[in-house]
Amino acid sequence: MFVCNCNGLREHAVEEAADHCQSVPELFKKMDCRPKCGRCVNEIGALIKARGRKKAKRRYHATAEGLCRATKTSSLS
Repeated sequence: MFVCNCNGLREHAVEEAADHCQSVPELFKKMDCRPKCGRCVNEIGALIKARGRKKAKRRYHATAEGLCRATKTSSLS
């Protein structure tokens, strides 16, 4: 599915780029293009936000699991 028809950006490519971007302008720069009509900006912003939440959730769970393992393996004397 296309997210940006003007630049031919597909959802999958935008999602991958969104993993490394914090904003819509940053994503367009990474994709080596710029918004033209602007209809895609809100959707791309939502994708960036969603990817950021997923990354934060993965980091939280990885940290929590690491702390649990460390607590179980450490000797409390």
